[in-house]
This record gives sequence, structure tokens and C-alpha cells, in this order.
Amino acid sequence: MQAVAGELPRLFDPHTAVVTMQNGIPFWYFQKQAGALAGSIVRSVDPDGMLAANIAPERIIGCVVYPACELIAPGVVRHVEGDRFPLGELDGAASERVARVAACFVRAGFKAPVLDDIRAEIWLKLWGNLTFNPISALSRSTLADICQFP
Repeated sequence: MQAVAGELPRLFDPHTAVVTMQNGIPFWYFQKQAGALAGSIVRSVDPDGMLAANIAPERIIGCVVYPACELIAPGVVRHVEGDRFPLGELDGAASERVARVAACFVRAGFKAPVLDDIRAEIWLKLWGNLTFNPISALSRSTLADICQFP
């Protein structure tokens, strides 16, 4: 990550948006947010602060990834189910740029609702991971396997 992070600004023009797509709490979680931790970096994700130093919060659009996939072999991923990618500005604004990004996802066949609180969606996804992932690991079952029985 460190080798790449320093090169990122070369890819940006004045209008470049960076859509972060991940599971878990992102490095930018406390950016553009009020409170005691405002402006803090999540060091477990960005230990040296390289991402935060090279991607200004103004560029970031948050995204929560819901599709379930399975790694079949190195470089081979099988899509199991899901097509939802909620998006949101860090400050909750309904900006034109987040609407344009959402429209790109929709044209590609995905669901991409624009949310006014992307952090709440991050926590919703984490609660789902917290409840289903241990069952999946212990039973060696997929989410589809687990959810088929009432």
C-alpha cells in the first residue's frame, strides 16, 4: 500500500472522486465528521497515514459492498449473489458527483442508493458480518446455505 499510496495524487485532476469500496471501517471514517475523534485516521487500516496523506477527504465517496463472492482459485472469483453498492458523501451531502457515480453503477446493472449517512450503512454491514460470518466459518456453509432454513 505504501508504494502505491504516494503515487495516487498523480492520477487526480481537480474533479477526481475516489470511491472506497471495502468491508469494515475505512481509514476515512472520522473525516468530515463532528465529535471528539473528528479528523482522526483509523490506524488499523492506514497505519502510517499514507492513504489519508494522499487522498483528501474532499475526494472520497464511501461505498459499502454487499455482493457475496467465493474465491474458487487464485484470480478466479464466483459471484454468489447480491448487487447492492450503497454510496454516500462523507458529510451526508446529496451532491451531483455522488449522483453521477450512482448512475454509473445503475447503468452497469447494480443497485446504488445514495445515502445521507454512509457510516450507518457501514455499521449495518458489519452487524451482518458479525452475525453470519462465525456461523459460516463453523459450519463451512455459505450465506445461501445458512439462510435457506427458517
